[in-house]
Amino acid sequence: MPPKSERFELRLDEAFLARVDAWRFSQPSEPSRAEAVRSLVEMGLQSQSTDSMNFSNPQKLMTVMLAEIHRAVVEKPEIDSSFIIEAMCEGDYWAIPFKHSGIFPPKDCPPAIVDEVIDILDMCDFLESSIQNLSDADKERLQDNVGYSLDEIFVGFDGNNEAWHVGVAQMLAGPLGRFSRFKKRDFNSHSPTTLGRYRRMLPVFLPLRIESMGRQLPYQAIERITEAGYGKSIKKV
Repeated sequence: MPPKSERFELRLDEAFLARVDAWRFSQPSEPSRAEAVRSLVEMGLQSQSTDSMNFSNPQKLMTVMLAEIHRAVVEKPEIDSSFIIEAMCEGDYWAIPFKHSGIFPPKDCPPAIVDEVIDILDMCDFLESSIQNLSDADKERLQDNVGYSLDEIFVGFDGNNEAWHVGVAQMLAGPLGRFSRFKKRDFNSHSPTTLGRYRRMLPVFLPLRIESMGRQLPYQAIERITEAGYGKSIKKV
Protein backbone atom coordinates (compact mmCIF):
# COMPACT_ATOMS: atom_id res chain seq x y z
CA MET A 1 0.00 0.00 0.00
CA PRO A 2 1.49 3.44 -0.91
CA PRO A 3 2.32 5.78 1.99
CA LYS A 4 -0.43 8.19 3.02
CA SER A 5 1.46 11.46 2.62
CA GLU A 6 -1.39 13.83 1.69
CA ARG A 7 -3.54 15.37 4.42
CA PHE A 8 -7.20 16.02 3.70
CA GLU A 9 -9.66 17.59 6.12
CA LEU A 10 -13.32 16.61 5.92
CA ARG A 11 -16.24 17.80 8.04
CA LEU A 12 -19.29 15.54 8.37
CA ASP A 13 -22.57 15.82 10.24
CA GLU A 14 -23.47 13.42 13.04
CA ALA A 15 -25.96 11.43 10.98
CA PHE A 16 -23.39 10.78 8.25
CA LEU A 17 -20.75 9.80 10.85
CA ALA A 18 -23.25 7.42 12.42
CA ARG A 19 -23.66 5.67 9.05
CA VAL A 20 -19.87 5.44 8.66
CA ASP A 21 -19.56 4.01 12.19
CA ALA A 22 -22.33 1.48 11.53
CA TRP A 23 -20.48 0.30 8.42
CA ARG A 24 -17.05 0.06 10.07
CA PHE A 25 -18.41 -1.81 13.09
CA SER A 26 -19.96 -4.34 10.71
CA GLN A 27 -16.53 -5.13 9.24
CA PRO A 28 -14.44 -7.97 10.73
CA SER A 29 -11.38 -5.72 11.17
CA GLU A 30 -13.37 -2.78 12.64
CA PRO A 31 -11.30 -0.12 10.86
CA SER A 32 -10.84 3.37 12.23
CA ARG A 33 -13.07 6.14 10.94
CA ALA A 34 -10.30 7.35 8.64
CA GLU A 35 -9.71 3.85 7.24
CA ALA A 36 -13.46 3.34 6.87
CA VAL A 37 -13.86 6.55 4.88
CA ARG A 38 -10.88 5.63 2.67
CA SER A 39 -12.36 2.16 2.03
CA LEU A 40 -15.79 3.54 1.23
CA VAL A 41 -14.37 6.12 -1.18
CA GLU A 42 -12.29 3.43 -2.89
CA MET A 43 -15.35 1.19 -3.30
CA GLY A 44 -17.31 4.09 -4.72
CA LEU A 45 -14.59 4.90 -7.24
CA GLN A 46 -14.33 1.27 -8.32
CA SER A 47 -18.06 1.04 -8.81
CA GLN A 48 -17.84 3.93 -11.29
CA SER A 49 -14.96 2.39 -13.24
CA THR A 50 -15.88 1.26 -16.75
CA ASP A 51 -13.26 -1.49 -16.44
CA SER A 52 -14.98 -3.27 -13.56
CA MET A 53 -18.30 -5.07 -13.48
CA ASN A 54 -20.59 -4.48 -10.55
CA PHE A 55 -24.23 -5.43 -10.12
CA SER A 56 -26.89 -4.44 -7.65
CA ASN A 57 -29.08 -7.27 -6.32
CA PRO A 58 -31.96 -6.39 -8.69
CA GLN A 59 -29.52 -6.33 -11.61
CA LYS A 60 -28.15 -9.76 -10.62
CA LEU A 61 -31.67 -11.18 -10.51
CA MET A 62 -32.58 -9.74 -13.91
CA THR A 63 -29.33 -10.94 -15.48
CA VAL A 64 -29.77 -14.49 -14.19
CA MET A 65 -33.42 -14.59 -15.30
CA LEU A 66 -32.50 -13.35 -18.81
CA ALA A 67 -29.68 -15.90 -19.01
CA GLU A 68 -32.14 -18.66 -18.03
CA ILE A 69 -34.51 -17.55 -20.81
CA HIS A 70 -31.65 -17.30 -23.30
CA ARG A 71 -30.49 -20.80 -22.43
CA ALA A 72 -33.98 -22.18 -22.92
CA VAL A 73 -34.85 -20.58 -26.27
CA VAL A 74 -31.58 -20.22 -28.25
CA GLU A 75 -30.47 -23.44 -29.95
CA LYS A 76 -26.90 -22.49 -30.87
CA PRO A 77 -26.01 -19.56 -28.63
CA GLU A 78 -22.84 -17.52 -29.01
CA ILE A 79 -23.13 -16.58 -25.33
CA ASP A 80 -22.64 -19.30 -22.70
CA SER A 81 -25.72 -18.71 -20.56
CA SER A 82 -24.76 -21.36 -18.00
CA PHE A 83 -21.42 -19.66 -17.47
CA ILE A 84 -23.10 -16.27 -17.03
CA ILE A 85 -25.45 -17.72 -14.40
CA GLU A 86 -22.59 -19.39 -12.53
CA ALA A 87 -20.47 -16.21 -12.57
CA MET A 88 -23.38 -14.12 -11.32
CA CYS A 89 -24.24 -16.53 -8.51
CA GLU A 90 -20.61 -16.87 -7.40
CA GLY A 91 -19.87 -13.14 -7.67
CA ASP A 92 -17.15 -13.75 -10.28
CA TYR A 93 -18.22 -10.85 -12.48
CA TRP A 94 -14.63 -10.24 -13.59
CA ALA A 95 -14.71 -13.58 -15.45
CA ILE A 96 -17.50 -12.58 -17.83
CA PRO A 97 -15.36 -10.24 -20.03
CA PHE A 98 -12.68 -12.95 -20.13
CA LYS A 99 -15.18 -15.53 -21.39
CA HIS A 100 -16.96 -13.19 -23.81
CA SER A 101 -14.41 -10.54 -24.70
CA GLY A 102 -16.25 -9.73 -27.91
CA ILE A 103 -19.10 -8.23 -25.87
CA PHE A 104 -16.70 -5.98 -23.95
CA PRO A 105 -14.21 -4.69 -26.53
CA PRO A 106 -11.67 -2.08 -25.42
CA LYS A 107 -12.72 1.48 -26.08
CA ASP A 108 -11.19 3.84 -28.62
CA CYS A 109 -10.39 1.39 -31.39
CA PRO A 110 -7.13 2.49 -33.09
CA PRO A 111 -7.69 3.91 -36.59
CA ALA A 112 -5.06 1.51 -37.94
CA ILE A 113 -7.29 -1.44 -37.04
CA VAL A 114 -10.29 0.17 -38.76
CA ASP A 115 -8.20 0.69 -41.90
CA GLU A 116 -6.93 -2.90 -41.76
CA VAL A 117 -10.41 -4.38 -41.39
CA ILE A 118 -11.68 -2.29 -44.32
CA ASP A 119 -8.82 -3.56 -46.50
CA ILE A 120 -9.44 -7.15 -45.40
CA LEU A 121 -13.17 -6.99 -46.12
CA ASP A 122 -12.51 -5.31 -49.45
CA MET A 123 -10.00 -8.02 -50.36
CA CYS A 124 -12.33 -10.84 -49.38
CA ASP A 125 -15.20 -9.20 -51.25
CA PHE A 126 -13.06 -8.89 -54.39
CA LEU A 127 -11.86 -12.48 -54.12
CA GLU A 128 -15.23 -14.08 -53.48
CA SER A 129 -16.87 -12.11 -56.27
CA SER A 130 -14.04 -12.90 -58.67
CA ILE A 131 -14.03 -16.62 -57.80
CA GLN A 132 -17.78 -16.79 -58.43
CA ASN A 133 -17.19 -15.54 -61.96
CA LEU A 134 -14.54 -18.12 -62.80
CA SER A 135 -15.38 -21.02 -65.04
CA ASP A 136 -16.21 -24.29 -63.32
CA ALA A 137 -12.91 -25.72 -64.52
CA ASP A 138 -10.90 -22.82 -63.04
CA LYS A 139 -12.80 -23.03 -59.75
CA GLU A 140 -11.97 -26.72 -59.50
CA ARG A 141 -8.34 -26.13 -60.44
CA LEU A 142 -7.99 -23.34 -57.89
CA GLN A 143 -9.50 -25.38 -55.08
CA ASP A 144 -7.38 -28.43 -55.94
CA ASN A 145 -4.21 -26.35 -55.99
CA VAL A 146 -4.90 -24.46 -52.76
CA GLY A 147 -6.29 -27.45 -50.92
CA TYR A 148 -9.12 -25.49 -49.29
CA SER A 149 -12.69 -24.63 -50.15
CA LEU A 150 -12.68 -21.01 -51.28
CA ASP A 151 -16.42 -20.39 -51.31
CA GLU A 152 -15.99 -18.10 -48.29
CA ILE A 153 -12.68 -16.28 -48.02
CA PHE A 154 -13.90 -14.13 -45.14
CA VAL A 155 -14.53 -16.30 -42.10
CA GLY A 156 -14.33 -13.65 -39.37
CA PHE A 157 -11.73 -12.92 -36.71
CA ASP A 158 -10.81 -14.59 -33.45
CA GLY A 159 -13.37 -13.33 -30.92
CA ASN A 160 -11.11 -14.11 -27.96
CA ASN A 161 -8.10 -12.09 -29.11
CA GLU A 162 -9.31 -9.78 -31.88
CA ALA A 163 -12.39 -8.14 -30.38
CA TRP A 164 -11.64 -4.82 -32.09
CA HIS A 165 -11.49 -6.50 -35.49
CA VAL A 166 -14.73 -8.39 -34.85
CA GLY A 167 -16.52 -5.23 -33.71
CA VAL A 168 -15.33 -3.13 -36.65
CA ALA A 169 -16.31 -5.81 -39.18
CA GLN A 170 -19.77 -6.17 -37.62
CA MET A 171 -20.30 -2.41 -37.66
CA LEU A 172 -19.18 -2.06 -41.27
CA ALA A 173 -21.28 -4.94 -42.60
CA GLY A 174 -24.27 -4.20 -40.36
CA PRO A 175 -25.29 -0.68 -39.32
CA LEU A 176 -23.00 1.04 -41.83
CA GLY A 177 -24.25 -1.06 -44.74
CA ARG A 178 -20.78 -1.69 -46.18
CA PHE A 179 -19.72 -5.10 -47.50
CA SER A 180 -23.26 -6.46 -47.38
CA ARG A 181 -21.99 -9.80 -48.68
CA PHE A 182 -20.79 -10.54 -45.16
CA LYS A 183 -23.76 -9.22 -43.19
CA LYS A 184 -25.04 -12.66 -42.20
CA ARG A 185 -21.64 -14.26 -41.68
CA ASP A 186 -20.35 -15.49 -38.34
CA PHE A 187 -17.79 -12.81 -37.48
CA ASN A 188 -16.12 -15.00 -34.86
CA SER A 189 -13.78 -17.45 -36.56
CA HIS A 190 -12.89 -19.10 -33.22
CA SER A 191 -9.38 -19.40 -34.65
CA PRO A 192 -6.23 -17.34 -33.95
CA THR A 193 -4.83 -18.05 -37.43
CA THR A 194 -7.29 -16.18 -39.65
CA LEU A 195 -5.91 -12.68 -39.12
CA GLY A 196 -2.42 -13.89 -39.99
CA ARG A 197 -3.76 -15.36 -43.22
CA TYR A 198 -5.46 -12.11 -44.19
CA ARG A 199 -2.26 -10.21 -43.41
CA ARG A 200 -0.21 -12.46 -45.67
CA MET A 201 -2.67 -11.96 -48.49
CA LEU A 202 -3.04 -8.18 -48.22
CA PRO A 203 0.45 -7.19 -49.52
CA VAL A 204 -0.23 -9.26 -52.64
CA PHE A 205 -3.80 -8.02 -53.07
CA LEU A 206 -3.35 -4.26 -52.61
CA PRO A 207 -1.18 -3.65 -55.72
CA LEU A 208 -3.43 -5.96 -57.75
CA ARG A 209 -6.49 -3.99 -56.62
CA ILE A 210 -4.97 -0.85 -58.11
CA GLU A 211 -4.15 -2.67 -61.34
CA SER A 212 -7.67 -4.12 -61.60
CA MET A 213 -9.23 -0.63 -61.51
CA GLY A 214 -12.34 -2.05 -59.82
CA ARG A 215 -12.82 -4.92 -62.28
CA GLN A 216 -12.95 -8.60 -61.37
CA LEU A 217 -9.61 -10.21 -60.55
CA PRO A 218 -8.28 -12.64 -63.16
CA TYR A 219 -7.44 -16.24 -62.30
CA GLN A 220 -3.70 -15.58 -62.03
CA ALA A 221 -4.24 -12.78 -59.50
CA ILE A 222 -6.58 -14.91 -57.41
CA GLU A 223 -4.02 -17.70 -57.48
CA ARG A 224 -1.21 -15.45 -56.24
CA ILE A 225 -3.29 -14.00 -53.40
CA THR A 226 -4.62 -17.33 -52.17
CA GLU A 227 -1.17 -18.89 -52.37
CA ALA A 228 0.14 -16.20 -50.03
CA GLY A 229 -2.66 -16.78 -47.56
CA TYR A 230 -3.06 -20.51 -47.48
CA GLY A 231 0.61 -21.33 -47.72
CA LYS A 232 0.42 -24.18 -50.21
CA SER A 233 2.59 -24.08 -53.29
CA ILE A 234 0.40 -23.48 -56.31
CA LYS A 235 0.98 -25.67 -59.31
CA LYS A 236 1.76 -23.61 -62.36
CA VAL A 237 0.10 -24.55 -65.62
